[in-house]
Amino acid sequence: MSLSRCKVPFKVLDFGVARFIEEGGQAGMSATRSGTTLGTPAFLSPEQARGRANDVDERTDLWAVGALMYSLLTGRHVHNAETPNEQLILSATQPAPALLAHAPHLPRAVGEVVDRALQLSKSDRWQDARSMQEAIRRIFMLTPIPRVN
Repeated sequence: MSLSRCKVPFKVLDFGVARFIEEGGQAGMSATRSGTTLGTPAFLSPEQARGRANDVDERTDLWAVGALMYSLLTGRHVHNAETPNEQLILSATQPAPALLAHAPHLPRAVGEVVDRALQLSKSDRWQDARSMQEAIRRIFMLTPIPRVN
């Protein structure tokens, strides 16, 4: 699916806006002075949606990569909702729907990679970017990816 045919508008600004170091060295969610969290709700991990800034780590970024892949491959966000707050609640509390439920034409291995990145529990996700990258590389080496016109 080309981005021009995708139903979800995309503009990747920065994967790094979700965490910063507050004065005194404590990690916190990036926020405006009014307390609004920065970041697009559709791409905030469960721990970010829960406001658990100290739980944010590299697996949080892998969740965001998985969410971007999900959206690009299906044309929808991981959790669709009417408001950003509802989207955050779903992200914080509900498992991601399986990729292949919305893109059954894709190889099972693609679904497995994305679904693992989107696990609710960080311990069930890819533990590092290199492992996820190697799994994706194997898919491209072993599995023809169908083209959608």
